[in-house]
Amino acid sequence: MDKLKFNKNETISIGKLSYISNDIYKLEVENITEDIALSGFYLLNENNDEIMGDYSKFTTKYKSTDEGNTYYISTGVVYTEPEKKEPEKEPEKVLTEEEIAEQKKLVLKFTKNNKIFEMSNACEAVIENGVEVNGKHYSYTVQDQSNMLNAMNLAKETGMEVPYHADGESCGLYNYDAISAIYIQETMNLTTNQTYFNQLKLYILSISDVDKTDDIA
Repeated sequence: MDKLKFNKNETISIGKLSYISNDIYKLEVENITEDIALSGFYLLNENNDEIMGDYSKFTTKYKSTDEGNTYYISTGVVYTEPEKKEPEKEPEKVLTEEEIAEQKKLVLKFTKNNKIFEMSNACEAVIENGVEVNGKHYSYTVQDQSNMLNAMNLAKETGMEVPYHADGESCGLYNYDAISAIYIQETMNLTTNQTYFNQLKLYILSISDVDKTDDIA
């Protein structure tokens, strides 16, 4: 701690003097008022009270503070808040005709790919959903396709009825004519939807007019 002798106080004070710059110090000391703190002071030797530093010119309040018993003092310098500058707005970029055209091409390409993907999923869903034959529904997933083909071939080779089942029903016995009729309907449904999808896909891929993007979507 430091021993301080203020010009407006006969009593020696104990405090802490912290260097900030040649013209600014931070002073922490209790039991004095602001007018005493700003009256100028001397730093004393802690053993014999001899003057070790002359701070009589530090009579200006550099800035206010919420720190208790703390004063920022200077030889005349006063703190000023830095001016807040609004961030500069970047000028809005104006696209050239070439950039706009390139952007439209990218949007067209994305839209075409997205629509083809969407149609592919729809086509697959319709095929796997299957068909209705004689009031009963038969799905046609990849596993169903294999099972149905195996059943039909077995019925043809043996001339016997084979077990198969409609969706949500228990197994029944189907002769070759019955199982092949279902298989033919499933195959026709598959071929029709695959052909429809392929033709739409080719049509979409053939479009190069960027103004047709909304039509594709």
